[in-house]
Order: sequence, then structure tokens, then C-alpha cells
Amino acid sequence: MTLMTPTRLLIGALVASCIGASAAVFITNPANGNNYALTDRPGTWHQAEAQAVSYGGNLVAVNDAAENAWLVSTFGTDLYWIGFTDEASEGTWAWSNGDPVTYTNWLPGEPNNAQDEDWAHINWAGNAGGWNDWEAGAGYTDKFEVFHAQNDSYPTLGIMEVPSASVPDGGYTLGMLLVAAAVLLRSHRRLA
Repeated sequence: MTLMTPTRLLIGALVASCIGASAAVFITNPANGNNYALTDRPGTWHQAEAQAVSYGGNLVAVNDAAENAWLVSTFGTDLYWIGFTDEASEGTWAWSNGDPVTYTNWLPGEPNNAQDEDWAHINWAGNAGGWNDWEAGAGYTDKFEVFHAQNDSYPTLGIMEVPSASVPDGGYTLGMLLVAAAVLLRSHRRLA
């Protein structure tokens, strides 16, 4: 199975948005069998978590270094929300899906709660796979919702982890990829 690059994921999301379908393109991690996708619209940590829940999952719970590395190799080094929060009790970090905390990859000095930061994201400050705590982002996503773009200064998209029973069937995902390929081919022919 070929891993999806962030560009391919973005193309799938754009095509799905154009045809009115959900833009979540799920990828299975062969090491653990779990399914992952990026949220299809920018938002706060709570908005990203709500979208993951709507698919029957949560924002990703990163349970070991191999999974952390796979996330970076699959989704790239943009900033992405993960399902780690200490919102319920400051300093007590927990996964939104209830998994036990068996692994963390905080960068040096993190989590620091610098601005009432209760939510975690991955790939902070150019450190692929490094975690940072961050504010929920209630006020900063509005301008990006218009553009449906990921921002490189703070997280706006999240990585969802969904059980296989909740993931759209392979025909749906294959169909999405075929539509994306047709759009790319048409665009390529126009440029040639």
C-alpha cells in the first residue's frame, strides 16, 4: 500500500468538497490496523474533536514512538491537533478516547501552559513529531475557515483516529481517489 502524501490528502479533500462529500480520506497504519484521516475543515481543538467523534472516533491517541513517527511520515510536518488534553485537570494529561497514557513526546520545556494551554499538537517549531501544548484557538480560526487552509503558525486541522467499523468502505475511498486522479489528469492536459 502506498502511503498518502499530504498533497494527495489535500487533493482528495478538495475534490470531496467540490462534490459535496466528506473529505476524510482514511489511511490504515499497517503496524496497528488503526485508521486515520485529517479533519476536513480548520478549527479549534474542540471542533476537530467533534468532527472525529462524528466519524465514530476521536483525535489521535499516540501510544508509542512508532505510531508518532508513522503520523509524521504519513501526514507531514504541518501542525496538527492530537487528542491529548489537560482541560479537565491542569497538569493531568489524558487522551480524549480514554486510552491510558503510555507515551509522550513533549519538546523540552513543554507542556508549559504559557497561555492557559490545555490542548496538544504535533510538529511544533520545526520539530517533526515533537509535541507542544496550545490554547484552544477559539478566536483565530475564523479567517482560515474561508480559505480551508492549514496554517503553519498554529494548528487548525487535527488527525482523527477511527475504528475500522466506522470508516467509509474502501469503495468510497477508492472512488474519491479516482475522482482526484481524473481532476489532476484533466488539469495536466490543459497545461500541456
